[in-house]
Amino acid sequence: MLFRSLNLENILAVPAERLNELIWAVGFHNNKTRYIKGAAEILRDSHGGDIPDTAEGLMALPGVGPKMAYLCLSAAWGKVEGIGVDVHVHRITNLWGWHGRAGTKGPEETRARLEGWVPRGKWAEINWLLVGFGQTVCMSEKGRRRCGECEVGLEGLCGAADRGKVRAGRERRRREEGVREREAMRVEFEEKEEGKEEEKTEKVEVNGFKEEVAEEEVVQSVEKKEEETEMNGIKEEVVNGVEIKGQDEEAEEKVIKEESKE
Repeated sequence: MLFRSLNLENILAVPAERLNELIWAVGFHNNKTRYIKGAAEILRDSHGGDIPDTAEGLMALPGVGPKMAYLCLSAAWGKVEGIGVDVHVHRITNLWGWHGRAGTKGPEETRARLEGWVPRGKWAEINWLLVGFGQTVCMSEKGRRRCGECEVGLEGLCGAADRGKVRAGRERRRREEGVREREAMRVEFEEKEEGKEEEKTEKVEVNGFKEEVAEEEVVQSVEKKEEETEMNGIKEEVVNGVEIKGQDEEAEEKVIKEESKE
């Protein structure tokens, strides 16, 4: 029944034992089973089956504290009325020294301190940033903390960081930076070499084009000279022909004159 539809009616109807089985993987599931069943009854009897949209109304429900109330307001209604401080936010901000040398004693004191100086526009981000960070990098068990991979520790901003892990992390980062620098130099060198090869190729192509143009000009010059020679030959033939014709005509006239005298 619960798998088909998760709503108030089914939460009220499902037996507590079955609900406990369904959420067994959640921490403190026995207590949370009681909280869920109790909250469902209050929502039905006092809120008409709806969920209150104020921090006070939410914190009146069993098992709901300030952290969950402020997170719910932010996620469901977009209302940022406070910082949701859980064990991760409380622990990590104290490790970083955000609350001074004495630190804070609990999540509520931590929340009050943070809200006193953190810009309101950042309140909604703190929880999900530090919770994820606390689950994957800065775990509660000191031996599991990945200080050598944490930028806060590597930059010397966490007084609680494991110094051995930080030294190893910095050395690894220097090696990685060296590898990246060498790779960048290699790429730059190869790009320069490729540029030189392209420049040579362009020069060869340009020179080849120039040679082709020069050869074409020579051919055109030779052809032009041949044409000029041919034209001169034609002109000479025409002139010679005219001269010969003129001589023949003069000789013929002389013969006619001599015949007429006789």
